[in-house]
Amino acid sequence: MNVLICCNQIPYPLKDGYSNACLNLAKSLKHNECNIDIFAYNTTKKRVDLNTIPDSLKKDFNWHTPKLDNKLKIWDALLCLIKNQSYHLARFDVAHLKKDLSVLLRSKDYHIIQMEGLYLSPLIETCRKHSKAKVILRAHNIEHIIWERLINNEKHFLKKWYLNVLVKQLKAYELTVLNKVDAILPISQIDLDFFKSNSSETPITYIPFGINIEENTQNASNLDFFFIGSLDWQPNLEGLVWFLDNVWAKFKKMHPKTVFKIAGKNTPEKLYKYQDEQTIILGEVENAHSFIEENGTMVVPLFSGSGIRVKIIEGMAQRKCILSTPIGAEGLYEINDDHILIASNSEDFIIKMESLISKPEIIAHIGNKAYEYVLKNHDLLKTGKQLKDFYESITA
Repeated sequence: MNVLICCNQIPYPLKDGYSNACLNLAKSLKHNECNIDIFAYNTTKKRVDLNTIPDSLKKDFNWHTPKLDNKLKIWDALLCLIKNQSYHLARFDVAHLKKDLSVLLRSKDYHIIQMEGLYLSPLIETCRKHSKAKVILRAHNIEHIIWERLINNEKHFLKKWYLNVLVKQLKAYELTVLNKVDAILPISQIDLDFFKSNSSETPITYIPFGINIEENTQNASNLDFFFIGSLDWQPNLEGLVWFLDNVWAKFKKMHPKTVFKIAGKNTPEKLYKYQDEQTIILGEVENAHSFIEENGTMVVPLFSGSGIRVKIIEGMAQRKCILSTPIGAEGLYEINDDHILIASNSEDFIIKMESLISKPEIIAHIGNKAYEYVLKNHDLLKTGKQLKDFYESITA
């Protein structure tokens, strides 16, 4: 089976959830005997030196990486506002990308063209024109819901008004796209419910995010806390600042020997004002896997965003105890589940953190339950087999 995976950024290096989700899925299909090509934009915001992509990945996949200038431009945004068009999508609706894709589609017969997210949808018409392949939307999240939640935290009146306009445009576009593809693949149960209620005809199936799970992983025994995530993603930054102001400021006074470590690419300068002996800001770490492995309890204080948090799954696969907001853990738990701790407000966070300090055995228990959960639901080879079976059913 020939599969073309389209990505709105090159899924390497593996320093964000999107890249991990895209490349892990490509690997899972490769393990299940699919031929994989990757068509990924080399964007100005996340430019990748192609020489840094390992030879092993170049051997496994054929890479096609057209350049894309996706910087925010105020005049383009204003023009979209006047035309009542979604500026979110306009930055990815570019003629030369469609031309490059059309050349690729004419050179090879694909059975499946998989769009990794809404921002690839401007390519759908090109796919229909130059290929007989089934076009699939793999939805990492529900884009307009991310922005709706961000608006709830916005205080500036004019910015809030503009964001409301953008969200209305984005929502209208997103709902339209659902009926333009041959199938939808949400990677969380929460998003599955949304798509089922908003698309009456398009086949929808839930294929979890898959990860390569190590058998001999051990949980670190220390009682410290840590955060890891891209700090150029607004929901991550907003949630982290909220945690520092409303939870950690109180908790560190109660436990003067406890440490909170923060790792994340593109750490803004303003965050360093929180640094002290108990608050260690590391910026981007070279090896996220090792950082997670070496530290204690993972904190995920998200109050906006949508979809599934890849970093939580990675942490669970390393037997980490995770302490998250309900939004951060969407799609990964139900009430009374014991593989993750949930806190809805600052008081909840402090109570849960106190319980971990006073009863360290809870950390190991939750970490082991988390590992069992991931082994059952997010094994890379199993999810790849599920997806290939689904693709064979819709192309038969």
